[in-house]
Amino acid sequence: MHAEKYLDAARDALAYGSKDPRSRARFLIADPSDKMTAEEAGRKVLEAFLPRAFRRPATATELEQYFALFANAYKRSQSYETSILHALQGVLISPHFLFRLEDSNTGAGPRMLDDYALANRLSYFLWGTMPDEALFKLAAEGKLRDDAVLTEQTVRMLKDVRTREFAEQFVEQWLNTRELGRDIKPDAKLFPAYYDAEIQSGIRYEPILFFQELLTANLSLLNLIDSSFTIMSNKLAKHYGIKPPKPLRQQPVVVELPPDSHRGGVLGMAAVLAVSSYPNRTSPVLRGKWILEALLGTPPPPPPRMCRHSLNMPVQRRKHYANA
Repeated sequence: MHAEKYLDAARDALAYGSKDPRSRARFLIADPSDKMTAEEAGRKVLEAFLPRAFRRPATATELEQYFALFANAYKRSQSYETSILHALQGVLISPHFLFRLEDSNTGAGPRMLDDYALANRLSYFLWGTMPDEALFKLAAEGKLRDDAVLTEQTVRMLKDVRTREFAEQFVEQWLNTRELGRDIKPDAKLFPAYYDAEIQSGIRYEPILFFQELLTANLSLLNLIDSSFTIMSNKLAKHYGIKPPKPLRQQPVVVELPPDSHRGGVLGMAAVLAVSSYPNRTSPVLRGKWILEALLGTPPPPPPRMCRHSLNMPVQRRKHYANA
């Protein structure tokens, strides 16, 4: 069933891409013509598509494998487009596309990654997507394992806008702040300020932009526990009761916190405080559980089962122990 779903997804993606002129031109780079046969066009498409799908050079065996899919389909249908899309579907359900596979180490000791594996690890770590042309070019030249080149590329990638996407995905999964506004919503009557669009956006993006600043500026991870700065907009600063040295605008910027501020570090950020509380009040139990899970990586054990004796307790006491 899982494999069938992958095949359906591949079929839908290729159907959608082949109908859009811009995306079609990116991967269906050849069509049969008076100077090119269907077989020649199919081979040309696969030679360009496979290295991008597998994020490394394709072997001759792999190329022949998928060309055979095309040739068999073309023999049956005599439709070039149907046949080439059939072969590309096979590529998109290959483990080499679905997973980041690396060659096994058959030796007794450790070995260096090859340049393409290193490019993939770096790109998916910082960008959450496949390497760009610059990384592929350096991998092909065998230069990416050079320390100076690797450092230069890391700095380049950290300055790219795609780092924001990585920071957003990582932070919201790690701190569980993605649930804020979905399953977790502060009480609108008690906390109406949260439902101001600018404040809500500032609360959500504060830990994301803060984490991105640590990456791009190469700052200590201890800032996650206690920091002298945060990143906020004008309305969020007013919500926190902070008067920055310079007037702020709607766009969030780095702001130095007052010496007596408790907002330094993720534990002082409204997003974290909200997801570790009830909608209408704080909860030491929920916050302690959040710290154990998110910061210490030691989730607490499940609560003990209630004994028969506890069932005779007053309802309010039972609720208290259940929440604890």
